[in-house]
Amino acid sequence: MTNKKVLILVTRPVWGGAQHYVFDLARHLQAHSFRVCVGFGPDKSPVLWEKLDRLGIRAVVFRLLARQINPWRDLFCIFSLRRFMRVEKFYVVHLNSSKAGVLGAIAAKLAGVPRVVFTAHGFAFNERVGFFRKFFYILAERIASWFRDKVITVSQYDRAAALRHKISRADKLVAIHNGILPNEAGFLSREEAGKKIFGHTVPKGPVIGCIADFTRNKGLEFFVAAAAEVLKSHPGAMFVVIGEGEGRVLIEDQIKRLNLSSSFALTGFISDAEIYQKAFDAYVCSSLKEGLPYAVLYSLAAGVPTVATRVGGIPEIITNAESGLLVPPADSRALATAILELLENPELAANLAAAGKEKIKKDFSMEEMLNKTLKVYAQ
Repeated sequence: MTNKKVLILVTRPVWGGAQHYVFDLARHLQAHSFRVCVGFGPDKSPVLWEKLDRLGIRAVVFRLLARQINPWRDLFCIFSLRRFMRVEKFYVVHLNSSKAGVLGAIAAKLAGVPRVVFTAHGFAFNERVGFFRKFFYILAERIASWFRDKVITVSQYDRAAALRHKISRADKLVAIHNGILPNEAGFLSREEAGKKIFGHTVPKGPVIGCIADFTRNKGLEFFVAAAAEVLKSHPGAMFVVIGEGEGRVLIEDQIKRLNLSSSFALTGFISDAEIYQKAFDAYVCSSLKEGLPYAVLYSLAAGVPTVATRVGGIPEIITNAESGLLVPPADSRALATAILELLENPELAANLAAAGKEKIKKDFSMEEMLNKTLKVYAQ
């Protein structure tokens, strides 16, 4: 038993991979008798806050913590965080996402917090950006690393990238895969999920789904282009994107331009989207950059044959042609070919789905993730 206080900090309370991780970590630490507080900046869509509130987990909003870079505001944010941490006397400050990871690390060390941990959910410098922006991201991570005691990466890929770019010493870096509880996921049946998504029964043709924000990193334009190819052979197929984001208009324009409107359902944001996975005959992850995506973990856990790009930690989840199909990023033709392979070879699809489900059960458990994280705290 313990009454040790832990602050888990993330930049925004919207719902994404980092927030999913924060929520899971917070509720399981609380179950292990830690006194948990979750902090984040203000946002119009505080989904994380709402989920924490339902469980009675304390949440604090830091009004100066924002994603955009503003030197004066960021400096005042550091002192605001430092003051809060000093008063609260946390045993561990656990940082998540790039901005909170930098400002929070400096504030925690200035406040004398004995353990400062950062989880990288896919480094920003791994994005497809120009030289100067990439250099800035690397420099910021190197400086922040001086103030961190441990850096958790959610994949071996990111740990190797951190070493390659000299972000931190090897003894500070530890890879811990995200874990899930498939039995608690509450997957809806195919019919139930289909009714929720389409407003009526599941279409007769195959349904190919994707859960992603409409951001550049998710590569949704390649998913749409692949859909156009697949529809030539399977005109009755339906494609679903569950998610929202600033890039939605661009994807909608592409769908209209290719005359695919009748074959696409863009549902917008749905809380707990993973429970709808069984509506899909195939799941697609078209990302250009990833850490270790929860959506792929849940698609495999739901027994859905999965196609994903070979980026970030995805090859640590999926072994190509064994537990799913991997394709190069930014290649709509390869994506279409893999989707067609699943649709036209039901036996292959069933075998991949069974193997993927077993792999999640064996290698990506919540218990293992939590135990390894607690070991990091103890160190």
